[in-house]
Amino acid sequence: MGWRSETEHSAVRLVGVAPPPHVGDLGVSDGASVSVLGALPVPELVEALADAPRVVPWEADLVVAVVDDRPSLDGLTGWLRECGVVAPVWVVHGGDEGEAPDAHAVRRVMRDAGYGPVSISPVTPAWSATRFAMPA
Repeated sequence: MGWRSETEHSAVRLVGVAPPPHVGDLGVSDGASVSVLGALPVPELVEALADAPRVVPWEADLVVAVVDDRPSLDGLTGWLRECGVVAPVWVVHGGDEGEAPDAHAVRRVMRDAGYGPVSISPVTPAWSATRFAMPA
């Protein structure tokens, strides 16, 4: 299904039906590099990031980290620190119907490590993503 306009895209998002994420929604501009931690859980995310060149985390313009269980959440901030990530981070986590750690758990762990949430975007009923800024 194609989205005819940004207005339609936004209106659908407001009523709770998540359209396929646009690369712009994830902050990936043309030529921007991405590092992905974990397996992207839905084809829409794979498609949204398909054209972005993959690089090591410390060279990325944007990092996408998938948190699909508690151990992956518990290790995330250490991984970001160890890899020297300085780019914005999208954490893909459980949504309203998901079994993965939810937005509250992710925000708590990231906030405790000094990261500030910037925005949240639904992906599917089972998955959402929250963008975080690096600690100052």
